[in-house]
Amino acid sequence: MWDAAVHAADTRRHYIGVRAGTLDDPELGKPQITIWTSSAPSWAAFEPGIPHEPKQAPPPKPKA
Repeated sequence: MWDAAVHAADTRRHYIGVRAGTLDDPELGKPQITIWTSSAPSWAAFEPGIPHEPKQAPPPKPKA
């Protein structure tokens, strides 16, 4: 599903992306991971306190 505010994928039902600029109060959410860092421009700055993935993050492992 794609629209101006939200992204969800059938293959990653546990993940819903929300574009912060579409929120009335963008301070409500904080980034939890930075993805696709391998294709970021050289000037991109990444938050040091959250995980970084060079590509799409792997799906979570099934709970035992």
